[in-house]
Amino acid sequence: MVLYCIGGNDGTMCMSSGERFNIRRNGWEPAAAMHSRRSTHEVVEVDNALYALGGNDGSSSLNSVERYDIRLNKWTIVNSMVARRSSVGAAVLDCFNLERGLVQTTNL
Repeated sequence: MVLYCIGGNDGTMCMSSGERFNIRRNGWEPAAAMHSRRSTHEVVEVDNALYALGGNDGSSSLNSVERYDIRLNKWTIVNSMVARRSSVGAAVLDCFNLERGLVQTTNL
């Protein structure tokens, strides 16, 4: 079993880096960095892949979505959401993502 910590803010700037904690080995190791820096985003797991949804890059809310292949340790940019969202909440129900959060209405 592995726990992932992806993106966030280090107190100075938004981050694209990730780490994973291997519970059996009781240790952290680096994971591939996302293409975009993001905090206040949401991450969900669908079919052994992680999806990073929206968030903020330090200057604006994001509508971008990235998919992480757990086996390849690689992020891929996938189709963006229609609206920019930060402070996103998401859930996976029967393979459908439900999202909530703040919607940025400027610069759409």
